[in-house]
Amino acid sequence: DEQEESENEENDVLGQLLNAIFFPQHQLKRQQSNHQQYPSKRHNHELEKQKQVAAEEQAKKQKQIEQAKAAAEAKKQQRASESDDEDVIGNYFLTFPDIKSMVEAALGAKVEVSAKKPATPTKSTAFASAPTKVAESKLAVEAKTASTPSSTHSSPELRAADILQQRQHRQREHDISVEEKHTTLNQIDAVLDALSHELDDIVAGRVENKKQILQTEENLTKAMFRIDSVESGGEVSVRHRRKELIKKSQTLLDVVDEFKTRGTTSDATPTITATAETEASSAVENDVEMTESAPEASPETESTEIPAVETTVTTDSTEEEHDETEETELLETLSDI
Repeated sequence: DEQEESENEENDVLGQLLNAIFFPQHQLKRQQSNHQQYPSKRHNHELEKQKQVAAEEQAKKQKQIEQAKAAAEAKKQQRASESDDEDVIGNYFLTFPDIKSMVEAALGAKVEVSAKKPATPTKSTAFASAPTKVAESKLAVEAKTASTPSSTHSSPELRAADILQQRQHRQREHDISVEEKHTTLNQIDAVLDALSHELDDIVAGRVENKKQILQTEENLTKAMFRIDSVESGGEVSVRHRRKELIKKSQTLLDVVDEFKTRGTTSDATPTITATAETEASSAVENDVEMTESAPEASPETESTEIPAVETTVTTDSTEEEHDETEETELLETLSDI
């Protein structure tokens, strides 16, 4: 049996050699087709193993890249926070040089401050993406808030300087408001002076227009409203100034009222005297006419006619009194207006 197997193997070897010599292309195609149609399990296992190794290497490289990015970003944030913490006082002194001078005077030594230098870009910043930009913006906002005087990083000297600055600012605003109120009151005082001159002209009779007194009274009332609109706000000088202007305007209004009452009485007295004169003259004329036209008659007829004359006189006097009352009422309404 062994001899037969050896002979068969030799025949197979010889047959393969002959086929390879005489039919090389046919033999190669047959081997390729057999390999493609019937691949071995070992070959497939090797291919899968190679693919798995390549995937693991790729994942490892990607992980290393991500770790490098995270480390670079953390390092950058740490540097930014350290630089911000170091430059808080420096930036505050650069922003407020007056406070720096006050702190130097309090400490008795000169404080040296250098401007903050911008960070130089590194190679790791080339891999920065949108999340890193958002983180940088957040750090910038935190740095701005940290540079304010009310932050926890500020020293007691800075807080004291900040309080002093706030007090000075409030005092400056208070002084400005008081000055504005005084300027407004001075303008009202100038208006009252002008109205006083107008009132002097009206009282002296240099102005014949009766409407001018009403206009002056209206302007004085407006000035009173303007004085009342200016609030003192607890300021003593403003309060005293308001009282002075109120007294001045009230005095001018009293002069206007006195002039108006004097004008109404002066207008009413001539009308009363004129009506009295007309009444007397009409009575005399009626008496004369009656005596001239009446014939000589008995005393009884004369006694009967005399009361008729008296009745006509009384009716005329009542009509004139009614006209006088209407005129006085009209003058009173004008004075009220």
